[in-house]
Amino acid sequence: MRIKDMKNLKVTLFGLATGAMFLTAVTCQNAQANASLDFSSIIGANVVFNGTGGFYFKNATSGVGNGYSFQVIDANNLPGDSVGDYGNMTGTYNIGAITTSGATQSAAVTGSGIVTINDGSFVLTGTLVWDDITTVGTGTTLNITGKLNVTSVTYAGSQVDLQTLASYGSLSDTVDFTFNPAKPLATLKSNPLHTTFSGSITAIPDGAMTVQLLGGALLAIAAVRRKMAS
Repeated sequence: MRIKDMKNLKVTLFGLATGAMFLTAVTCQNAQANASLDFSSIIGANVVFNGTGGFYFKNATSGVGNGYSFQVIDANNLPGDSVGDYGNMTGTYNIGAITTSGATQSAAVTGSGIVTINDGSFVLTGTLVWDDITTVGTGTTLNITGKLNVTSVTYAGSQVDLQTLASYGSLSDTVDFTFNPAKPLATLKSNPLHTTFSGSITAIPDGAMTVQLLGGALLAIAAVRRKMAS
């Protein structure tokens, strides 16, 4: 092969390898973008504190959302075909010993239930627990650290949003709500109260897969450089 042709071949190989590296980086960046669904309670639905240390999510008993407690209102890094779906969160949960740090009160939560999202024909389901509850001022958050608290997720339908979430197997569900005037956690634990709520269900990408993709691309670049040096 002529020297000129060899140089052109090396330039082409390097260009292809660099392009592959760029595409891999883009893929990894997209993989790190959390896919999530935002939801909000519907008319007639509430988070209810029973006054004896427990809470649950009350479903609407009339209207188009009868039998459900929330509706999907937005999709992030997803097509959005689940927006408008109804869902609920079953189970009764119990608030543990309260820890106070300044204006913040927090406690562990025990109990389990089921979270569902209904596409009209098929239902996404997962086992739901709440690891913690935290109050700061007028705001209260369940699962404030975003732990993977929805497990054994299944879905047999055709909505891409729900297929994507189910493919992860485990998800993070967080819920926020407010009381004005403020109700510290000690008050929520010992008084019958209720309010509306909102939250999000998020798929957490697998960081190990991203590292593998980048590692493979770097090995490809190194191989091309060795070829060019020969």
